[in-house]
Amino acid sequence: LEKALESYNYAVTINPEGYQSWANRGKVLSELGRDQEALSSYDRSLEVNSGEYLTWANRAITLAKLEDFEAVLESLNKALELNPSIDELWNDQGVYLYELERPKEAIESFDRAISIKSDEDVTWFNRGNALLQSGHLNEALASYNQALAINPNNHKAWENRGYVLSEHKRMDEAIASYEHAIRLCPGSDSAWNNKGSDLYTLGDYQGALNNFDYAITLLPNDASYWTNRGNAL
Repeated sequence: LEKALESYNYAVTINPEGYQSWANRGKVLSELGRDQEALSSYDRSLEVNSGEYLTWANRAITLAKLEDFEAVLESLNKALELNPSIDELWNDQGVYLYELERPKEAIESFDRAISIKSDEDVTWFNRGNALLQSGHLNEALASYNQALAINPNNHKAWENRGYVLSEHKRMDEAIASYEHAIRLCPGSDSAWNNKGSDLYTLGDYQGALNNFDYAITLLPNDASYWTNRGNAL
């Protein structure tokens, strides 16, 4: 990467109007963790040619690393104005709207992504999260189910599906969903904890305690896990 950066530095010295060289330089700088410099390089590229959707998209990736989500959305909006046919960009827009707790807009973005490419389990999963955030539990469950129909190895979808089933008081189904998640990802502390909570609700205090204990071995600094453990004793 350092050698590539040297080449791009030389290229922009020879031709300061070479927008592609500035954009490529920005990508390398971002990969090197030099994010502020990367942004400056992307901005220089866009000063020369603001019509490159990929530069706006890569700029958004760098801004996301800096957790400037409002600026991320501005860059993604520009990218989508230039090329609205990229499902990944709509999905990314939805993710950052979700992060900013704007679930209604996030759902619209995920729906747009799905209208372009309907077989991406991650998009259905993200849509489920936004629906959950907005309190639409039945629709969230349907989205998680669709994600799992596409990819039954999506452990996060099994876990979040379990949470929705718990909210519906369908504890046995929720526990089965958490168990799927745990089989796929035994290191998911939240799945162990959530399964423990449902076992506790069903009156299986020893089973709950075993699950809380395992969650604590995975994440010993979570106060809620210790509280749940105390309740089960």
